[in-house]
Amino acid sequence: MPILMECNDNDILVYADDDVIYGREWLSELYSHFCEFSGEYVVASRIRKMRRNIFGHLRSYNDFPLVADSEILYKDFIITGVGGCMLSRKHILSKFVFTDDYLSLAPKADDIWLSISMQLSGAKVLPCLKAYSQVQQIEHDNFALSSFNTLFKRNTKWNALISKVRNKVLGYLGYSLTMNDKTLKLVISSLKNK
Repeated sequence: MPILMECNDNDILVYADDDVIYGREWLSELYSHFCEFSGEYVVASRIRKMRRNIFGHLRSYNDFPLVADSEILYKDFIITGVGGCMLSRKHILSKFVFTDDYLSLAPKADDIWLSISMQLSGAKVLPCLKAYSQVQQIEHDNFALSSFNTLFKRNTKWNALISKVRNKVLGYLGYSLTMNDKTLKLVISSLKNK
């Protein structure tokens, strides 16, 4: 995240995805939420809430529901790149900023790197659901990161039901079903030891 290295603690940064069309009000919604709380919180329009199974292990990324209320989150969240967010350099500790580890650990999932860095830095995230109504993802299969990170393979018509049940059970147990699952485990393990 080179831009984080170059900015001051109170500079306002906008994180956005290149596979998305953002509506006219998207940025102003994020900014007004950000300013309403004097930049105390990272403000994001699309957030997944990490869930754990009865054994306390993380479930699959596919089982992480989207946050649908305005509750302030301080742990177990993933800000999705699609929705974008607004933050300041002060929301992430220097030890996570002045490194290029993300290039090897999460080269195609910088949203996971940022989210875990924020959590381990003690940052809190405020959902801005109004901004998400301004997000239109460009759907395509031509090497889109969203497809790459959330699917390992496409199922045929005949095994779709079996595959769905299998993935639900394995996902609940915490098996890695997607690249996001693998990346999340790798990033958490690496950053906790930093």
